Amino acid sequence: GDSMADPGPAVAARAIRAALESRRAAAELLDGARALAEALQEDARAEAAACAGATRAARTAEAAQRAAEARASAAEEELARMRAAEADALKTAGERAAGLRSAAAVVDELQRARQANEDLRVKIAEAHVASSNARAALAAERASAERAEKAASIAAAAGAAREKQLAAALEEERAMRLAAEARAAELRVDEEMSAGRSSKEVAALKHRLLALQRENVALKRAACSGGVQSSRQR
Repeated sequence: GDSMADPGPAVAARAIRAALESRRAAAELLDGARALAEALQEDARAEAAACAGATRAARTAEAAQRAAEARASAAEEELARMRAAEADALKTAGERAAGLRSAAAVVDELQRARQANEDLRVKIAEAHVASSNARAALAAERASAERAEKAASIAAAAGAAREKQLAAALEEERAMRLAAEARAAELRVDEEMSAGRSSKEVAALKHRLLALQRENVALKRAACSGGVQSSRQR
């Protein structure tokens, strides 16, 4: 013990500061714990209030449900009593009617039933006649429609034939016009050659003449093929 020296002023000061810091930290922890405890208590009170409100609401709903069930049960009992009274009244009325009926009333009812049956037979016969008439009218309408379709087909075929004839006439007229133009061009070539025109002008005229002749030949071929097809169709 003699070899260990007493702590100095610096060590004592550090120990005091450490103690103060520990005390301050403990005080802060205590304050935080108090605040947390108060918050938890507040939450607990709010939760308890909410539970109490929910419990009251549930009790109110249960009471309302029990009251509704009681009203429904009473209504069902009243309905059963009303049905029983209605059945008794109908039974009593039927018994009284059966007791009051006579043989004449039974005969009258039988006569009315026979008359109704006879009326029904007449209506059935009338319905059969109407159905037959409707079928005949439908058959006539179908025949008329078929005749109209045939007439329309014939008219369409005639129209197509007229159109082909008109096209053939137009092609023939064009061919004649081209032939006349070609003849005129041929005569002009002869005139130009006899007049001693330049070879370029004569060549151009000959080229025009050749084009006209080719077009005329093509038109004649088309006209021939069209006439063959129209004759085949006819």
